[in-house]
Amino acid sequence: MPTPAASDANRGPDLARANRAGSGGDDLHTFVYKTGRTQQWGKYAAAIARWVAVTRPAPSPTEPNTKGNPYLAPAFPEWMQGWPAGWVTAVPGISRNDMLRIIGNGVCPQQATAALSQLLAVCRVAA
Repeated sequence: MPTPAASDANRGPDLARANRAGSGGDDLHTFVYKTGRTQQWGKYAAAIARWVAVTRPAPSPTEPNTKGNPYLAPAFPEWMQGWPAGWVTAVPGISRNDMLRIIGNGVCPQQATAALSQLLAVCRVAA
């Protein structure tokens, strides 16, 4: 599944991206736009199921914009990062764009734990 990025806050879906050579495929915004509200996860269903087992049920990946069209819901990348529900999305006074920027610039707790464990092991050997 595409990784949340801070730039998700500043753009919408890029439906032609996957067809461009070297694009790396759809970004998260485009993936959830194509997925819509049905939560038919397609090729990511197994990964979603594993993450649900580790964390909590997946929130809807989209919410309606002012025109009623689906766009990336901040709760979804918040969940992807492994953060508790509302860790960013329930903070008062933060705009949707700010939420997506914060989430996109964040670090997964599991990733931080692994990095710190490896660094501590190196420090112990060096000491």
